[in-house]
Amino acid sequence: MGYSDITALLQAIHEKTGLVTFHGPVGSTELTDYIISNFQSVLMTIKKNTRISNQKSDNTTDEFNSEFIVPGHMKGQLAGGNLTLLASLAGTEFQLDASGKLVFIEDVGEKPYRIDRMLTQLLQVSNLNKANGILLGRFKDCDVEPGDNTSLRLKETLIDRLGYLDIPVYYGFSFGHVDEMCILPVGVEAGFDLKKEELILFESAVV
Repeated sequence: MGYSDITALLQAIHEKTGLVTFHGPVGSTELTDYIISNFQSVLMTIKKNTRISNQKSDNTTDEFNSEFIVPGHMKGQLAGGNLTLLASLAGTEFQLDASGKLVFIEDVGEKPYRIDRMLTQLLQVSNLNKANGILLGRFKDCDVEPGDNTSLRLKETLIDRLGYLDIPVYYGFSFGHVDEMCILPVGVEAGFDLKKEELILFESAVV
């Protein structure tokens, strides 16, 4: 289990073995009540239809505001991770194939023009345009500085790259380089409850 650079290992292991891997906190992560609750329900309980809530943040910047970019029903096998690492894996035997998947993506410290480039790369190589839905985490420190009018803002970039795909896209779920981080089992069938803004794991991630 891990996130960020660990995406490469999670993706490679799942791609080569079919085993479920877990996108979530690492050993140095401060364990909040939300993380502990996720750990217990996803990793320590054999149960179908586990619900993962979206933990609201006290941070009021636009990067932490949750919203649908494209409303719609999402359902598919969970796949994804850190955008920079997914882009780095493109063209290798471990690359993401987003076809029919519910894809989750996050990043940190990347400016909108770099987000644009990496999403374009996934659209061209990893079939991101054929996903059943895209669940975006909280892209911490990825927006332009206030008053900078030389670039599209983060949300504008995401809308520009993903808004025309005719697939559901939701921004701001509780995962990424943030304090409140849910655990996402790669390879498990899941769906998204539009009204409650919750992720539903249709099958148990552990046996």
